[in-house]
Amino acid sequence: MACCREYTDPATRNRARSPIAAFPSAVGSPSRARRTELPPCHVDRSPDPADGRRNLINLTDPGTRRLDQLESLVSDTQDTFLAPLDPAEREQLTGLLARLVEHHNG
Repeated sequence: MACCREYTDPATRNRARSPIAAFPSAVGSPSRARRTELPPCHVDRSPDPADGRRNLINLTDPGTRRLDQLESLVSDTQDTFLAPLDPAEREQLTGLLARLVEHHNG
């Protein structure tokens, strides 16, 4: 759902990779996510008028509201978990984790 909001261009969204949930295929995984993890009302899947082989995946209004709730929950959880670290230490940790992800994702 976050990719749908962050990457408004379908071509960019299809190429987007996340360290948490990288889609192995542009069509298969979002379709599978819609069927198995997300209620149908959170995403809308429609044929791409420019390329009939592709599907466009977009957030619906309920999907946007749910994503807002989830992002708030994640932010609160991170703040609680990282409370012992000062801002500089949080930035350092983020940089180190990004290096690890980059190394393992190539």
